Amino acid sequence: MTNEELVPVNNQELTTWDFEQMKSELQTLVDSYTNIAYTEDSIKDAKKDKASLNKIKKQIEDARKAFKKKCMEPYDAVEPKIKELVEMVDRQTVLISEVVKEVEDREKAKKEQEIRAYYDVKATVFGSLADSLYPKILNPKWLNKSTNKAKYQEEMLEAIAKTKSDLDVIQTMNPLMKDELEAVYVETLSMEEVEKKLEEFEKIASKIPTVPVEQTETNKMPESNREIVSEDKLTDGEVMLKIFADKSQLSNLTDFMKAVGIKYEIL
Repeated sequence: MTNEELVPVNNQELTTWDFEQMKSELQTLVDSYTNIAYTEDSIKDAKKDKASLNKIKKQIEDARKAFKKKCMEPYDAVEPKIKELVEMVDRQTVLISEVVKEVEDREKAKKEQEIRAYYDVKATVFGSLADSLYPKILNPKWLNKSTNKAKYQEEMLEAIAKTKSDLDVIQTMNPLMKDELEAVYVETLSMEEVEKKLEEFEKIASKIPTVPVEQTETNKMPESNREIVSEDKLTDGEVMLKIFADKSQLSNLTDFMKAVGIKYEIL
C-alpha cells in the first residue's frame, strides 16, 4: 500500500470503506517495516518511513473527524433546545428541594429536642461534663426518620455506658494529669488519644532528674531577675516565678510541673 493509494480515502464516504481490505493492506505495509534494521547510515530512510506512516495515519484520522462532524450536525442543532428544556425542569426542582429541606430541617430540630431531653435525663452520671459530651455522643443518624425512638434510645444508652466506663478508667490513671486526660477524652471521645497524651506526659516525667533540696537553694536566680512578691501570698518554703513562653512551650512546661507536683496558675 502506497501513500498515493490512500489519497482517494479523503474523497469517499467513510461508510463506503472496505475496512477488511484496508486492514489487510495496512497490515502488509506495517509488516514490511518490521525487519528493517536502521543504522546511523540509514537514519534518513528511517525518518522518511516514519513520515510516510504518519501521513497515512493523518489521512485516516482526518476522515474519521470529518465523518464524526457530519454525524454530529443533527445533534448539535437540537442540543441547545434540549438543554433549555432541562434547565426549566432543574429550576423548579431546586425550588422544591429548598422547601423539602426546610421541612426536613424543622423535623430534625424537633426530634433533636426530644433526643436532648432524653440525654439530659440519662447523662446525669457525667456531672458537669454532660453538656460538653453531648455533641460527641449525638449520632446524626438518630435525627433521620428511619431511626425510631426505641432505636436511638437504645444506642444512646450504650454510648453513655461506654463513655462512663472510659471516664472511670481515666480516673484511675495518673492523678496529676486527670484534668488534662479528661479534657482530651471529652474532645475526642477516644481512649487511644488519652493514652497518647498520658504516654507523652510520662516520657517528660521520666526525664526529670531528682534534685536535692540543698542544690536548689544554691541555684537561685540573681535578685535583679526575681519578681518580689509579698510573703503573705506564699506558704512556707514556696517562691513565685514569672515565666514567658509561647503556647507550645507552656504546654510542655505545665506537663513538667505536674510531673514534679508544682502548683501553678495561668494568668
